[in-house]
Amino acid sequence: MPSSTSSFEKTLPGRGFPWAVLGAVVLVLLAEAGIRALPLDTVLRYGEGLGTYYEVRHTIEQRGAAEIALLGSSRGRETVVVPDLQARVAAALGRTPSVANYSCPDAKTSDMLHVVDLLGSSAQPSRLVLYFVSPRTLHGEGENIQRQDVFGIFPDQYGRSTAHWLASLSERPFWDLRNALIRDYATFRHRYFIRNLLANTPRGRRPVSPVQGEETTWQRYNATRSLVSHPVSEAQIRSYVARLLDDDGRYVMGDERIRDLEAVVASCRRAGMELILVGTPLSAELALHYPRGVIEDYYRAVDDLSRRLDVEFLTTDLLGLRFGRDDFREQSHLNRQGAERMTAALVDQVILPRLQDGTAD
Repeated sequence: MPSSTSSFEKTLPGRGFPWAVLGAVVLVLLAEAGIRALPLDTVLRYGEGLGTYYEVRHTIEQRGAAEIALLGSSRGRETVVVPDLQARVAAALGRTPSVANYSCPDAKTSDMLHVVDLLGSSAQPSRLVLYFVSPRTLHGEGENIQRQDVFGIFPDQYGRSTAHWLASLSERPFWDLRNALIRDYATFRHRYFIRNLLANTPRGRRPVSPVQGEETTWQRYNATRSLVSHPVSEAQIRSYVARLLDDDGRYVMGDERIRDLEAVVASCRRAGMELILVGTPLSAELALHYPRGVIEDYYRAVDDLSRRLDVEFLTTDLLGLRFGRDDFREQSHLNRQGAERMTAALVDQVILPRLQDGTAD
């Protein structure tokens, strides 16, 4: 039977070699070395949600701006089949342009302004920028703090904007340390890659990314899904729209969103990037359930900006397109068939005329 003295000694803190700490350090070093050894195309795949925003930022910073840049929310992400667009343009021009869809989930004009500023600050800014807009683009007010963080908005704004616990810390030293870790260490900079890899490996699906010039996950793995094969009930659509309304039942499209869209136009012009606003296709099912006047207000706001700032705004009507139930995956997003139709129209009527005659130079 062990003595009380020996038992006490075994439980004393600070005794023995800290194997757990050493193991954690070794794991971090292995992860650091592993990420640095992987090809860039593999590392820059951060998945959905906030990871897409990080992927967009780090892709532009490490690879530079794509010659043809596509912007928007998830609706813009599903509106174009990027490999098809690239192949069509390459066949017509005799060279393969770089194409990337930088659209992010639920992105507002404030979020895409950060992306446009990054594109414009690249050594070679994009030649042509297509920004897919919809009522959702202008929805709401204010900034999303987490997305500001992604694009390096400095901590004084972060602290003023939120009661987050970080605001109580000494901001500048903390953020300087954080930014240095993200800049210099792959495990911090590409942490969403690790997260996405762990999430997808058990399912056996290689992550796909339109930021990297590929189709979307839906376009690759659920290409034939539509409102015809998988109808969405009116109750589901009403519930979806209800989540977008304020306490008074209004669908708010804030003035800040328009000001940020104006800033997007200005940023593109400063960088010499030609910007075209493209109306994202809206399903009849969704349009029917928006509050009265929302769609008209959206078109009026973008049309007014288009005239004031002399920037082109192309709707599906102007492109000569009509989309039916078989073109939508559900009420909000095109399926692959709808995206292929939109892609063909954009290449033939918008992209090739500009790249061929040099007006996007």
